[in-house]
Amino acid sequence: MTFPDPAFEQQRVAYALQYMGEKLDPRTKADVAVVAVLSAVYFIDFIAVLFTLLNRRYAPIRAKSPILMALLFLASVFWCIGDEMANGHLPLAGSTLTDCRGWAILVRVLFGICLMCAVFAIRSYALYYVFKLNRPTRGLGFFIPIALYAGCIIVFLVVAMALKPSNSATYVPAVDLCSLAKPLKISIYVFIWLTWVFVAIIYFLIRNIKSSFNESREMAVACFILLIVLLFNSLVQFIHPNFPFYRGYRIASTVLDHVAANSIWWSIMGAPIFNCIFNRERYLDRWTTKLRQDGLHRAYDIKPLNSSLSNMNGLSGVQNSSFMYSSSDGHGFFYNNESDGMWQGEDGLKLTFYEDGQFLMVDRDDTEKKHTATSNAKKISWTPAPDAKDELGDPYGRRIV
Repeated sequence: MTFPDPAFEQQRVAYALQYMGEKLDPRTKADVAVVAVLSAVYFIDFIAVLFTLLNRRYAPIRAKSPILMALLFLASVFWCIGDEMANGHLPLAGSTLTDCRGWAILVRVLFGICLMCAVFAIRSYALYYVFKLNRPTRGLGFFIPIALYAGCIIVFLVVAMALKPSNSATYVPAVDLCSLAKPLKISIYVFIWLTWVFVAIIYFLIRNIKSSFNESREMAVACFILLIVLLFNSLVQFIHPNFPFYRGYRIASTVLDHVAANSIWWSIMGAPIFNCIFNRERYLDRWTTKLRQDGLHRAYDIKPLNSSLSNMNGLSGVQNSSFMYSSSDGHGFFYNNESDGMWQGEDGLKLTFYEDGQFLMVDRDDTEKKHTATSNAKKISWTPAPDAKDELGDPYGRRIV
């Protein structure tokens, strides 16, 4: 069968008019163009996703959760395939696309719409967890709500697949389209609207967060775009349930869905991808500087890029010397033996420093000591600031310069 097949399209038009009393617009080159353009767009998106995964250690990209964004892209691809099939752009006859429960429910709804909703919900929930609750995105408290959300999706899909085709999704050969039962369609849209309400509530709760990199603004854009798409599709689906019959409606629905999906993805990833390619080091410096100024380096899990230990007054006479830890974020953390012999950090983590010849050896007081200084080494106790602890984990034998 050619795409589109004029003879087959005329049969569809005649059947719809005679037996359903509906005017059906045949598939034309406009439908071919929609499929071709979206395929090209998602190929470009694939290159961009591959680039972000290969450069996921670049801090501005890492802060955007590249794995979640890759899942968002994957969901968009499944949604696109499902839209092209369910909205009537692709001929179904003579192919596996006539399995409407497989393609319309599993591919379009589960791997497309539900996965996309899940990614938005998880990302917004993670932002709330980090910026509002000031807690890391790990542990049962974080994952239990996500598991419950995923469980609801799985239960819904199991029930939908267990129903008879007439009560879920069925293929109508005469018009070469899939038909979704109205109760199933209503339940899908209720789920999508509930997810949108959840994301909108999260946005409202974090709308005033002090964020260097536009998380609240990105969520506002995503909520607005999704609202427009949901309103349009809800109205079209329930006012014109046979909207795939009409060329204008089906093209508008499909194009709007995927302009929205791509707009959201690129509004989040566009700036870090562009700057990673064309302005890598300068953008990273600007990015980390702004991050530190806003006090958000821990929220983004950004650690100092390098660290050094230096003796400011020479190695001789520890009693009259000051030691400094300096890091790439510009902070200095000091020990001065002339005062109380301890620098008080916010988190109470203690390190033990041993000066022995030209090296400064370090042990953590809160872990098993693996290094022992020589008998004539002079011991210094010091408590670093919280953002020094990761980089100072094992600086054994660092030369003092």
